[in-house]
Amino acid sequence: MVKERIIELLKATDRKGIDDLINHMEEIGFFIAPCSTQNHLCKEGGLAEHSLNVYDFMWELAQGWNKIFVDC
Repeated sequence: MVKERIIELLKATDRKGIDDLINHMEEIGFFIAPCSTQNHLCKEGGLAEHSLNVYDFMWELAQGWNKIFVDC
């Protein structure tokens, strides 16, 4: 689920070379790497999960800022 969502988000950018980036992420083990070796999300896929968590948090934060500064 995490891997698929990250790939979906990346592809939604419609940037040239995005498929090459996704292939590179696969090759270097991004989607299976732990986030840390002993603590935070130290499990298979932890790095991808952490990255998606950061994205989701920042997206929600940006939506809140948008309501404050744009929707005034």
